[in-house]
Amino acid sequence: PYGTTDRPHSPNAKVFVGGLARNSTEDSLGAYFANFGSVVGCEVMRRDGVSRGFAFVVFSSDQEAAMALAHPQHMIDGKAVEVKTCQPKEAMVSPQAGAYGMMAAPPPGMYAA
Repeated sequence: PYGTTDRPHSPNAKVFVGGLARNSTEDSLGAYFANFGSVVGCEVMRRDGVSRGFAFVVFSSDQEAAMALAHPQHMIDGKAVEVKTCQPKEAMVSPQAGAYGMMAAPPPGMYAA
């Protein structure tokens, strides 16, 4: 019953859900996030039919997504998950990004002698 997350929507109406249980489905995510508003799109990311452990959920408004983001903790299918603001693909993969993503250097003390 949940549509694709590719339909046009406000960028702030889409959230990332990470740390999903392997048995989580669009139906279980949609049912959970319906507590925060109207879910218009929901997609568990899979490779070869197996959940990759994260998903995207699109709400009908920015305010509904903000309510989900403001909730202190989320438990879906018996597992604590994290809900974050969606980042556009362009922001996640940069030609300048090295082994440390967008950081220019490793965090202080990471390689302390």
